[in-house]
Amino acid sequence: MIKWTKSYINGSLLSWGYNNKELFKDLSKPILLFVHGIGATAEQWLPLIKLLDNQYPIIIINRPGYSQSANIANSSVEDFSNKIAELLDQLELKLPVIYIGHSMGGAIGLASLLNHSNCYQALVAISSFSYFRASSYLLEAIKAGKYPLEAIRRGFSENSSKQLIKKFTLDFYNIPLKTIQQDLESCDGWDIRDNLCQIKQPCLLITSKEDKVISYRHSKKIHQAIENSALKFVSNAGHNLIIENPSGVFRYLEAFLQKL
Repeated sequence: MIKWTKSYINGSLLSWGYNNKELFKDLSKPILLFVHGIGATAEQWLPLIKLLDNQYPIIIINRPGYSQSANIANSSVEDFSNKIAELLDQLELKLPVIYIGHSMGGAIGLASLLNHSNCYQALVAISSFSYFRASSYLLEAIKAGKYPLEAIRRGFSENSSKQLIKKFTLDFYNIPLKTIQQDLESCDGWDIRDNLCQIKQPCLLITSKEDKVISYRHSKKIHQAIENSALKFVSNAGHNLIIENPSGVFRYLEAFLQKL
């Protein structure tokens, strides 16, 4: 069960949740910090969190512009990583933190390990990237007030259920298009490939060869650049593998956590 709360970070409201306060008193286990990607919300982590079965203290964040978190104009990937670090500092956590991010959330995680390495013990980047070029066609459609239904469908594998895709689409309609636009623009041209070799923490990269949004080759290149990293593939899933095949993601995540 996730309990939701809010914090003010430099005057901006940030919505986040946690599972069990008692777990944060157990100094033997790290905190798992979950950060979602573009066009999603923190709630899309819930199927995976359910599989963790309260084994770890958990924090999940709604990034700026999502759910009840205040929107922040003209923010960069690094700005987002700074805001998360500020939240962790405000909470005065006494446990090591494992950053777990999907898509843009994983990209923010890479930036976080570079800019705030003292905050994190390890990183799990799922279907993520270290450089990004936004589709001009997609951006123009969003600026014109059109929800990108075809792009949403491309995020799923051919084996995904229609019910799952429908629910994701309905949830997507609740996200302001301005938020999606700002996310895409903040990532457009972002590139930290030359800096990846500086990351020393253990990293787990999870992806799918069926991902039509962010090719698995992105994760492969990140793996090649970071010495202390592992690359794993999940089947029967596309870009949204955390909701398409949470058990497949959990299998690799659990093994990774046990080795830390």
